[in-house]
Amino acid sequence: MTIDRRSTSAPTLATEAGSGFDLPGIGPPTAFLSRLSREQVRSIDQLLTSRRRYRPGDRVFFQGEACGSALLVRNGRLRLTLSATNGYEMLVDLCGPGDIAGYGEMFLDSERQVTATADGDTVLQLLPYADLRRLIDQQPAIGRELHRHTLIRLDASRTVGLANGAYSADARVAQTLIDIDRRFGFLQPDRTSRLDGINQKDIAGITAASRETVARVLRRLRKLHVVKTGRNSVIILNHALLTSIASDSDSTATNKWGHRQPRE
Repeated sequence: MTIDRRSTSAPTLATEAGSGFDLPGIGPPTAFLSRLSREQVRSIDQLLTSRRRYRPGDRVFFQGEACGSALLVRNGRLRLTLSATNGYEMLVDLCGPGDIAGYGEMFLDSERQVTATADGDTVLQLLPYADLRRLIDQQPAIGRELHRHTLIRLDASRTVGLANGAYSADARVAQTLIDIDRRFGFLQPDRTSRLDGINQKDIAGITAASRETVARVLRRLRKLHVVKTGRNSVIILNHALLTSIASDSDSTATNKWGHRQPRE
């Protein structure tokens, strides 16, 4: 039997008792803390310092600034973006409850590699690098899991890069919606999924397509009743058809479901 692990309500880290976590599986199965044991989660919890609350759109840290702490997402979501010299920002990742953002710089001994922005009301706690290094020395299993989580995200990035060259815009957009749904989708009673805080610019950045191309793809998906779009949101109406479109690399993915379009 397949268990649908997507959230049925706004995601939270876990039921809290005092200042600690009381569940070993925190966040969706893709979250870092969900992969740790109860004892390992407690070890990390003991290192967390000040809790900070951010409103939608607040900048948490900026690309290029000095850093000395990672941040644990307790509630809400972080948007991680990469900026070009001309000011263009591209979404590179999203971090939800149970994820740790900004830890890669600890291994690189570098400044912030991306900019982090609160995507909705967000609660974070600081995890100082010095304490995290000591914990990894004391409990190598946590360090191995952190490296494993990093490799999983890097592998996902490589897969996206390959897809951007091998698949049509329709397929790339469909797969992007599936990936976001898997991590952050809110499953509705009618079995549709709601993706909040996602816009055409975000999808264009992930899929290496123009915003105009993404708009055309979403328009085709709407005509096929696969998705419904709103302001910074997408509702997936037909998961099976979206999956079929994502797997189609010939011409555009809509060629089997409607009119044929040239590759974009």
